[in-house]
Amino acid sequence: MGRTQTILLVLGLLIAQSVHSQTSTPASQAEPATYLLRLERTGYLRSVCVLLAANGDYHLERKAAQMHVQRRATQRVRVFEGKLSGGELREIERIVSVDALVKFDEKQIPDLMMKSADERVLLDISRLGSWQQIVFPDSASRAPFHDLLDPLLTWLDTVKNRKARELSEDAGRNNCLPPRKIEFSQRKPIQPEEPHPRPSISVPAIPSPAPAVTRENSTLLMYNNRFEGDRTEVTCLLVSPSGGYHLVQQSKNLSNGMSAAVLDGSLTPSQLNSLREILDDPVLVNLPEEAVEGELVPTDGGYVVKLVIPRAGKTQNILAWKSYRITNQIMSQAMEDHGTKSLAPLRQWLKANINEKAAAPTVTPPNPRCLPSGQPF
Repeated sequence: MGRTQTILLVLGLLIAQSVHSQTSTPASQAEPATYLLRLERTGYLRSVCVLLAANGDYHLERKAAQMHVQRRATQRVRVFEGKLSGGELREIERIVSVDALVKFDEKQIPDLMMKSADERVLLDISRLGSWQQIVFPDSASRAPFHDLLDPLLTWLDTVKNRKARELSEDAGRNNCLPPRKIEFSQRKPIQPEEPHPRPSISVPAIPSPAPAVTRENSTLLMYNNRFEGDRTEVTCLLVSPSGGYHLVQQSKNLSNGMSAAVLDGSLTPSQLNSLREILDDPVLVNLPEEAVEGELVPTDGGYVVKLVIPRAGKTQNILAWKSYRITNQIMSQAMEDHGTKSLAPLRQWLKANINEKAAAPTVTPPNPRCLPSGQPF
């Protein structure tokens, strides 16, 4: 995906998130008992949302953007309203009343290090005077819940493609939000959306560990982002003081999409001691903590490594990279090699002692960010 596509995709997701935050209103304000659900699906250059009333009336908006020169885009919005048949409405009521969906908690959604960045699904369901709100940031986060979501997404595809009464954008557009007064037509004009700042392009996010990494819960926490051709790989590794380790690896490429794998094991006492010797080497101990100035550019053969090492009374954060870098809108003439030589002994140790190829494929890796609070050992 090019820089222009990435900018538009992230911008689209930010707009979707902004719209979704507006639905977090008390029941008394949005009259949730009058409505059954709000469903939105947002992807690259397109989105669709629907607001379904308890009597079967629905309001649907389809948005499509078109790219122009100089990274400028125009958006077309089409607004439709219609009514479900009694059978359709009863089927939707049955789907949203499934016990697993009623009791669904967003904590069940895996918080993966890497997002597939294809589309976002936002689901709001009216529940006894309040809204149950669920956000799936990408298709990978929805993978474990196909049985719950696929019927609703299939219904959305059906409704968006059927013939219905079309309203003008000025008169009907409201981002599928419940009005304060119950009505589906003759709504007040919606104010133009405020522009969002253009997001920067950088390497995949390296999460900040929480809770704090201490000598009591970990020996090493590492995040490693690697780039090979059209393949991006993110790996996290947590090593406990007892020698147990938890590794999660995610990768993404243009041909095979997203994949994940997990590896749990235990180091021998000699392996653990050799790791501690490397981590306690003065070369690593004395490395200053730095932040990246500018933006790192994902580059074939490049990588970014972050180490979190608990030491007496503090936690040391080490950042190293091999990458091009943009500073003040100017890209470096050559690939920078920053701090990677200091990590060479650790990289050699990892290659000899942690067999990443043995990681087992999985859709939902446990403790996907390798945080100490969730370590399985």
